[in-house]
Amino acid sequence: MVADGPAISTIVGLLANHCRAAQQRISTEDGDIVLKTSPLGLDRSCYTGHRSRRNRVEDHPAYIKSAPSLADMAGKKSDLDGRSKMSDQSSSTVPTKPASHDIVIKVYRITEKGLQDLKAAATITRISTHDALCALLWRGIIVNQVASKVLDFAGEDDSTCFIPVNTRRHMDLDEAFIGNAVYQTRCSITFGQLLAANGLSVAAARIRNAINAIDADVVAGNVNMFEDLSDLRMVAWAGPTHIQTKDVACSSFCHNEALYTLDWGPAFGHKVVRIRPSELGFTGGWQGTHNVLP
Repeated sequence: MVADGPAISTIVGLLANHCRAAQQRISTEDGDIVLKTSPLGLDRSCYTGHRSRRNRVEDHPAYIKSAPSLADMAGKKSDLDGRSKMSDQSSSTVPTKPASHDIVIKVYRITEKGLQDLKAAATITRISTHDALCALLWRGIIVNQVASKVLDFAGEDDSTCFIPVNTRRHMDLDEAFIGNAVYQTRCSITFGQLLAANGLSVAAARIRNAINAIDADVVAGNVNMFEDLSDLRMVAWAGPTHIQTKDVACSSFCHNEALYTLDWGPAFGHKVVRIRPSELGFTGGWQGTHNVLP
């Protein structure tokens, strides 16, 4: 199944409980351990039965039309090949250097005071701390690409940030819902604006405006768009599919800091040290960050 950050946190929590209980069953003579159970939300009927006029691909800027080839339809092409082909339409036209296959992972911790200062520095209109953090990552990646001469750009070229929006509050989904309750949207800014002294605050404002533009009607229209397709491969995500691009994507795969307090039992050393995705991006090919949220 496909799950977003909140669902992943719930599933990992259940897995930890079962792992610990299984070890206790082996080591105790008191009989089976009774696990506390709680219902998981699987009802997604709220996504159906609503019709919206915003049911065209053009109404949803984070998606593009993509006609599957006969080879794809015959199952002779891998998903990775299909995404590579789609990248001709969706990825940057800004020249880049050949991508390195070296994967470098770094861990950064931002203190609560640091987040407060970041939000204050990024605020020219009402934004969230998460908006400011996404803007910092967006601008930081592009600044680094430009400084290292990976990107050859003109000031009027656009850079785009793809943003997942949690649709639970728009669709009245139960908090226990397990699934990928995400709508993908995007916002753009020119290189000149992004690299300017106020680029951080402008980027944060663009992100907030894009998120605020999403409501229940937009989400319903997105569902209708896919319902009306004769082949789901006729529409594709328009985000970056390779590592060196002028565009940046945020993933819905985040997790709660509480996962680090879970007890997995003695066989696993009780506590986990690090939780992160096994791949970078959908194809293992583009830069990404994994956020641990308080």
